[in-house]
Amino acid sequence: MQEDAGFEVRPLRETDLPYALRLQALARWNQTESDWRREMALDGLGCFGAFVDGRLIGTITTATYSGALAWIGMVLVDPEYRKQGIGTELLKKTIELLDSEHIGTMKLDATP
Repeated sequence: MQEDAGFEVRPLRETDLPYALRLQALARWNQTESDWRREMALDGLGCFGAFVDGRLIGTITTATYSGALAWIGMVLVDPEYRKQGIGTELLKKTIELLDSEHIGTMKLDATP
């Protein structure tokens, strides 16, 4: 993925996990470090982060099944950066990636 609107989107690395957990805690979600590691290890197309000046400000994950179904999850944006289109851009880029892989069905795991 690439840089857009003042932020860079790239795959998440193991070294990003503490910062992903920070976003998860800010959102008061119940995922654990092992949940994040499992998402990163699944046979999906990846877990991505949005970064500003090297700081993780947003996340999104994918998990694909048999190349026909994909779940999109862990869409998190730092509260300081919300309402700037970052989550929308992460979702848009992820859908484009899944489309390019000819994934026919996509589902979003989300909360209000």
